[in-house]
Amino acid sequence: MSDSLPDLELGIAASEFDGRPKLVGRVGTEQVLVVKSGNEYFAVSALCTHYHGPLVEGLLVDGTIRCPWHHACFDLKTGAVKRGPALDPLERWQVDQQDGRIFVRRQLPHTGNAPYSADMQPESIVIVGTGAAGLASSGRNIGVVFGIAVLGVIVNGRVPAMLAPGEGVSDAALSAFRNLYVDALQAAYVVAAAVAFVGAVVAALTMRPTPPGTSAPVA
Repeated sequence: MSDSLPDLELGIAASEFDGRPKLVGRVGTEQVLVVKSGNEYFAVSALCTHYHGPLVEGLLVDGTIRCPWHHACFDLKTGAVKRGPALDPLERWQVDQQDGRIFVRRQLPHTGNAPYSADMQPESIVIVGTGAAGLASSGRNIGVVFGIAVLGVIVNGRVPAMLAPGEGVSDAALSAFRNLYVDALQAAYVVAAAVAFVGAVVAALTMRPTPPGTSAPVA
């Protein structure tokens, strides 16, 4: 599919952007999105790093592009994630203008996701749950600032791989919280089973049998 896209290393006419701010081409085998914003051009990965949504169909807002599928938001200049559910930044390339043509040749190094200011964040966070929501909540852009411990359900006595201390979370604190969490989870299972059992017994005792030859009333 990428073979049918314009080769950005050979250049495309700047007039290609007349009436449209976005265009997808290729650099080698990579699909690259070129965006014109004012007098500047930016080149980033054409597909969202979340579920590979086509960013060419997304919205341009204040120097960012938003995925049309799940609304992840990326900075056009740095490729950094500005809003989830994406976790990884976009690849980016240098854009050169020459003789009325736009060239995209050299891939730029990662800048990563800019962390939030440390003075605006707590020292540590515990996220209960290792599913998709827990993973998204432990986004890498904030994990580098303060400690994050992600706790999951203990299955067959085995601890999930994500049940590990993050930077700034001590092993002792994690162990204590894990034991408390497991005890609470087991207690919740016992209480739920007891409530279900009592409910079943009460329902059986209060149910009136239907006499032979008659039909049960319709609610």
